[in-house]
Amino acid sequence: MIKRILLIFTGIIISLVLLEVFMQTAGLVIPYSQNYKNYAGLKKKNHYKIICLGESTTFKGYPVYLQKMLDKKYPGVFSVIDCGVPGIKLRLLFDKLDEQISKYKPDFAVCMIGINDGFVASDKSSLFQDDKYNRFKIYKLYALLKRHLFFPFNASAAGDFDAGDEIEDEMKEVYALYNNKRYQEAADICKKIIGENSGNVHASAFLSMLCYSHLSNIREGYEKALNTIGKINDKTPSRIKHMIYEIVIDYRIKHNIPVQDIIEKLIDEKPEVINPKIYGLIKVYATSAQKDKILNKMISYKDSADRYYGLLAIENMNKKDYKKAEEYFRAAEDIRIVYPKQSTYKYYKLIVSELLKNNVRVICMQYPVRSVVPLKKMFENEVYFDELTFVSNEASFKKMLKQKRYDELFNDQFAGDFGHYNNKSAVIISKNIITAVEKNLN
Repeated sequence: MIKRILLIFTGIIISLVLLEVFMQTAGLVIPYSQNYKNYAGLKKKNHYKIICLGESTTFKGYPVYLQKMLDKKYPGVFSVIDCGVPGIKLRLLFDKLDEQISKYKPDFAVCMIGINDGFVASDKSSLFQDDKYNRFKIYKLYALLKRHLFFPFNASAAGDFDAGDEIEDEMKEVYALYNNKRYQEAADICKKIIGENSGNVHASAFLSMLCYSHLSNIREGYEKALNTIGKINDKTPSRIKHMIYEIVIDYRIKHNIPVQDIIEKLIDEKPEVINPKIYGLIKVYATSAQKDKILNKMISYKDSADRYYGLLAIENMNKKDYKKAEEYFRAAEDIRIVYPKQSTYKYYKLIVSELLKNNVRVICMQYPVRSVVPLKKMFENEVYFDELTFVSNEASFKKMLKQKRYDELFNDQFAGDFGHYNNKSAVIISKNIITAVEKNLN
């Protein structure tokens, strides 16, 4: 009897050991098999990888819809990789590019980039040279503004301002974590900085933004932003003020809290603080007198002049005055062409050159509503110009804006003539990209 029990027990142990060996072997074989199939699929001749480079207008935006639409039209042929990073500038995008090329080995790169750097030069005086074409364009632009505005365009009313690259040492790690989408870690460092120095407005503002936009602590983000407004002064960089004003205004509007006190505070701020996105948030709630004061300030800030005219163009589109809207669109375009920001051009070209060097087909896509002409002029003298594919979203969006109101296509107006878009707009952008890809592949 005992012998029989021992035999049964031994059999059970042997069975368990064999089962474990089988499971461990399967655990190795199955992932290997899956990886082999994935790798083999990526190596198929008819499989193409598309990386989408950009900022917040790319991140979780059109790439999602581009993949869905490609899957429906060409099942299994395309993989779309979203490389958009909110708030990123071209220099950092370029620094990360080799890593992304090595990691994804893309066939195509869609570049809708540069809006965080800006396309208009801060110092325009050096561009007033004896170029007859430029002088003629400036004359036409001045005549347009004088005819339609109660105040002239003043290119020297504001001092040079480019605080975007001036980041305190203690905040550099925060920005690096944020650009890698490690939001909680970035927030923890902000809290540590504030613990050591409660008056650090930069860390307070950034923590407010992280809570409000990325960590689902909306109420906390609003309260921190409201508290930070009380700490700002004339020396606080405008990019910091943008963060906290946008959060406070957005929260109050969504919760039906009056914003008149914030509007009055904005009127006392420097011109560069009132960007088109903030204006887009408050314009419905501001009185006529307040709007006049704000608009007069905005036009005096030379770096945002093109965004200002874009904003006026959209207002006229909503009024269905398409002729005047088009004049403002052209005025904004003229400013970008005549006063190009050289640092933006430099890094944009470096990014494109690096992609081409790695045999990646480049699609340079213009932002919604804007003309593709300034983008083409950026590259017109480059030897690789004919290798580039340009995608314009101008006609598609202007057609839609004649059928729908601006807020039916966009969630805000941070760039003046466009902003962060909704699903309808993502579909329009994706259709235009697919057309360009199809053209590349015949």
